[in-house]
Amino acid sequence: MRSHSNQIKWRNRRIGCRNQNEVFTISVDCTDCPIQEPARLDGLPGPDPSYSSHKFGKKAGLRYEIGLALFSNQIVHIKGPLPAGRWQDLKIYTELGLAEKVIQAEEKIIADGIYRHYTVSQKGIGNIEW
Repeated sequence: MRSHSNQIKWRNRRIGCRNQNEVFTISVDCTDCPIQEPARLDGLPGPDPSYSSHKFGKKAGLRYEIGLALFSNQIVHIKGPLPAGRWQDLKIYTELGLAEKVIQAEEKIIADGIYRHYTVSQKGIGNIEW
């Protein structure tokens, strides 16, 4: 039987927060998993560009968005699998619900520079203490 604490639950993002007013609760990024090249649905020759992952030299992949709680290291969000060539990181974040959850919670995420309108960047843009 699976332990309750090991389940992926959005509400677990606040476990271990230093205070009730903590704004930064999760880090977000996407990861690609290589897959066998799928057959094209349009009948054209060659690989299907909707699965083309830049992380694998344009070979096929599926993309997952992962949210990790900063203070407890629990996975609190997963979105995917999605065709890597069709779904860029920021598109997944803004169009498939996580951005809205974060905004409604009045929180921010820590992520790389493409999320700059929503977060502190790992590249040093934003709040220097992070």
